[in-house]
Amino acid sequence: MDKGAEKLKNKFGKIIALHGSYFHHNFGDILLMDILTKWIREYDKNYKVFLPFAPDDTTKSIGADGNGISSIFKADALVYGGGGYFGEPPKNQYKWGLRAIQRHVPPGTLIRLRKKPYAIIGVGAGPVSNPLTKTLYTNICKNARVISVRDEESKEFLVECGLDEKRVIKTSDIVVQLTRKDISEQWFQKVKKDLAVLSQPIKFGVHLGRSNFPEKIEIIRDEIIDLAKNNSDIGLVLICDWKGKYPSVLDEIQNQIPNQSIIVPYVDHWYLCALLGSLDLVITTKLHVGITAVALGKFVISVPAHTKTPRFYKQIGAQDWCVPLQLVDKERIRELLFNGLEKVNEEFKIPQNVIVDAKKNKELLFSFLKNIN
Repeated sequence: MDKGAEKLKNKFGKIIALHGSYFHHNFGDILLMDILTKWIREYDKNYKVFLPFAPDDTTKSIGADGNGISSIFKADALVYGGGGYFGEPPKNQYKWGLRAIQRHVPPGTLIRLRKKPYAIIGVGAGPVSNPLTKTLYTNICKNARVISVRDEESKEFLVECGLDEKRVIKTSDIVVQLTRKDISEQWFQKVKKDLAVLSQPIKFGVHLGRSNFPEKIEIIRDEIIDLAKNNSDIGLVLICDWKGKYPSVLDEIQNQIPNQSIIVPYVDHWYLCALLGSLDLVITTKLHVGITAVALGKFVISVPAHTKTPRFYKQIGAQDWCVPLQLVDKERIRELLFNGLEKVNEEFKIPQNVIVDAKKNKELLFSFLKNIN
């Protein structure tokens, strides 16, 4: 290629198709896509990022350049971004497997037909019990130019599926490397204003999403209410991590202690990041609410329904703070809540090696982008 042609190519940049679990406005997946979009543009400000199957509102929230399946046919490369969509939920696995084929196999298949490269960066993988889904996912992973997974269990799963152990690079979740500097100070100022209505010095974030274990959520709800009633220093910040109607459990808590609680509707993924970074303690049923809070130095009580979540707390040496929702009982929750209160003035520090592994995802992405023809 002559110098003139090279200059022209650099001026207009490349089109990168970015794929993830962005079909609904779910906090963790949207945050991951936003971070990866920023990384791609950091590598080259002229690069355009398209989300092939994302709805318009999600595309706008992430700040991508566009969406639509046609972008796959224009893209110079594809990136499968972080998230747990290479592994199944604890229930309805067969149905999930069929939907996963529809959602996540086409991008890699189409880009391969065009003989363009793709990378898989920072995903969680396995288990997958649907045989067809497992076979198709394995083929997608085998043909990726670069593949990194966010924990040891994901690597073990892919190696068991037949991938070369040396090719599967273990990192950690992309969000682990998040810092306060990555979040606009304007969001922190808005959070400060919104939380000013709570006079209590301890701001305890409560995030209880919809669950297949409603009786366990009720136990947690009742213990949180009792804790607040017996401690006038606690103000409950009741959190939702998606757009739309929030879970009824938040109303149930606020109705019991209206002077010690506030419901904070979902505004934006960066607003929620700033909110989590402004709290003293967080309890959550979801993975990325917890990861974000921990990354910003907060102690987190994790009560997850999904089997993928305990992997993270094991990775950061905080497995004692994570109790799967199925195993929740009054005594254990009460113990975690009291232990959490003792930590409100402390900063949680993620092990440095885990942060280094998270940053490795960016290095792998840049290396991949550098070698696109």
